[in-house]
Amino acid sequence: MSISKKGLRKIERNNREFFWYVKKDDDWNQSILSIITDDKKFHVSYILGQKTCPIITVKGKEFKGVDNLGRDWKQFHVPDWESNIATPALVAQIIDWCFVIEDIVSIDYESNNY
Repeated sequence: MSISKKGLRKIERNNREFFWYVKKDDDWNQSILSIITDDKKFHVSYILGQKTCPIITVKGKEFKGVDNLGRDWKQFHVPDWESNIATPALVAQIIDWCFVIEDIVSIDYESNNY
């Protein structure tokens, strides 16, 4: 089942369409950037403006060749992107990073490395 694209912005990377949006989390007073494909296999969320130990939350099954994704959300450390505002350039940077196989550090719900 495909996603509803109403209110989403589209970006193409590597001959593939991705959709993105920013949602304000009023409880935490944070803006969250979400990027997803139509088939929902790729789905990540990134809190804008992270200052220390920035992380990305992976909600889909497709990410850097990591197995066993999709059942539970996983979090990983990410580079320190200048990310106070969601722009197409930031979205492209995140998508590109999510598909380049390199050493990544997974963290648990308390931000401990494992």
